[in-house]
Amino acid sequence: MNGAWNLRVGRLHGLSLLNGQWDRLHHRHPRVPWTGLPALARGMDYDLGYWRQYLRLWRGPRPCGERGPDCLGRRDYEALG
Repeated sequence: MNGAWNLRVGRLHGLSLLNGQWDRLHHRHPRVPWTGLPALARGMDYDLGYWRQYLRLWRGPRPCGERGPDCLGRRDYEALG
């Protein structure tokens, strides 16, 4: 959820994205349908512009400082199913 962004886009662009510009909001409220996201977002700020974020993707991957999840033990893994 911390890696998701709310991006600034124009109205038609937002419709073409099915309101996907509200990604962080969607992750915080996953049961809200995409048509309900704009009303839920009223008064919220954007993190950054869509095109700025799009251009940042071309810089390539960045190192992550977070620790990865622990491995599941064999017994626990086999108990899953």
